[in-house]
Amino acid sequence: MDEQQQMKGYLLPKKGVLIAGFILLAAAAALLAFGIYRGTRDFESQAVPFEDFSNKGDYVYIDVAGISDWVYKYDDGVYYAAEDPTGYFYILRMSKHNAVYMPEQEKYWQRPDDDSVPMPEPIRVYGIAQKIGDDLKDAFAQVFDITGSDVDYYFGYLYLDTTSDPGTDMMWMCITGALFSFLSSLVCLAIYLPAYSAMKKSVKELEERGETERAASAFAFSGEEMLNGAMKAGGDYLFVKNTGIVLRFDDILWAHIRTINGTIHTLALYTRRLHNVSIGSLKGNEGKEQLAEAIDMIQTRNPNALLGFTDENRKLYQQLKGGSRGQR
Repeated sequence: MDEQQQMKGYLLPKKGVLIAGFILLAAAAALLAFGIYRGTRDFESQAVPFEDFSNKGDYVYIDVAGISDWVYKYDDGVYYAAEDPTGYFYILRMSKHNAVYMPEQEKYWQRPDDDSVPMPEPIRVYGIAQKIGDDLKDAFAQVFDITGSDVDYYFGYLYLDTTSDPGTDMMWMCITGALFSFLSSLVCLAIYLPAYSAMKKSVKELEERGETERAASAFAFSGEEMLNGAMKAGGDYLFVKNTGIVLRFDDILWAHIRTINGTIHTLALYTRRLHNVSIGSLKGNEGKEQLAEAIDMIQTRNPNALLGFTDENRKLYQQLKGGSRGQR
């Protein structure tokens, strides 16, 4: 690997970040497409009757001939007792915002014992078989004045949740996964692409100055990394890792230590072309000492730089910045 490639490799995040970003983006598209496919599939044709040997998680249906008034409410769910044409009883869960309206079935549930109310045409409802919890069992036992054992006998151990189906559940799982993958891809791309853009600008500026080989050579012979690996100094240049930024020391107009939330310390640099380059993220007195050494190094390489955060330096920087517009 030649010196220029070594320099560019240091300035850019690992290519794996970019590859991961595109893989996550592709995964997001695939999950979204699969979720839409699952959400639009016809699962009702695959449903089976809700019977005593149904298992939790099965996609089942009931032909509702009679239905009670609501018995129990919890979150968005409203629970009813239902009866099929053969006289078996079930517990249904429906959404309070999207409950199936069954006036004839309600009337049939409330029928007197003389069979004067004819059985209406049953309405088929679909859903996922779920386990009857203790709170739900207690609510039905209280409303119908029966014991918990009676609830098991009359209604079984499972109820039908009409608010859930394999397609919708999988669709929302896929959409959630797609959203997570998409946001993760944005994070990866937001790390790599700005650094790549900055690196292209830095290299272009070096080429315009005729300093590309000189800067690459300076990088090759630069010393150890500073500020916990955030930057390297070589010759007349400062190389900021993973940011794409190469600075000439004589371009630095102002440098100071910035403290965030009283605990995080960074090196803030202001140059002729870049405003507020933050380097490093260090904690405690040891971090401050490293940053002080970086400030001393900048002073050695560029005695004209303004050092330290003061109102006077801030005003001087504004004057220097205004006088350096259009300059390289």
